[in-house]
Amino acid sequence: MKLLGVILILCAGTLCGGAAARSLSAYPARLRLLRQMVTAMITELRGTLPLTADLIRHTAAIPDFAPLCFLQAAAGNAEQFPYCWRDAIRNDRSLTPEERAVLLTVGDTLGNSTLDGQVATLELCLERLSEVQSAAEIRCGKKAPVCRSIGILGALFFSILLL
Repeated sequence: MKLLGVILILCAGTLCGGAAARSLSAYPARLRLLRQMVTAMITELRGTLPLTADLIRHTAAIPDFAPLCFLQAAAGNAEQFPYCWRDAIRNDRSLTPEERAVLLTVGDTLGNSTLDGQVATLELCLERLSEVQSAAEIRCGKKAPVCRSIGILGALFFSILLL
């Protein structure tokens, strides 16, 4: 019976450590998705120069961007842009302050200047997201193995206590 308990504790510790490591990698993945969203906006602006509400709706309709809750919320009320954009970003609790700052800049830019001005500002936002993503990937690369190790070592500790 103790052996079964030890095995279960080891499995639980390993799974918890792995889950913590995966949650760390979710942030860089979301930043990558935000970069893809901004790139899609730039491409559509250059290609068709749509109205801002149409740009938001078209971008939100791309299946890859479905996990971006703020984008879906903003697209639902796109006629009220930029107010719907600001509200959607402020209400999305999954966004970090860095992401919020960049996305608010995106919202302030769209529809408020010439095509070249919009594209240039969006490209600056893209660069900022790239910097944040690089830092997040480095942080994830350092902390993910630690999380896995803590899970396994914690499980070993409790297994020893059980025996």
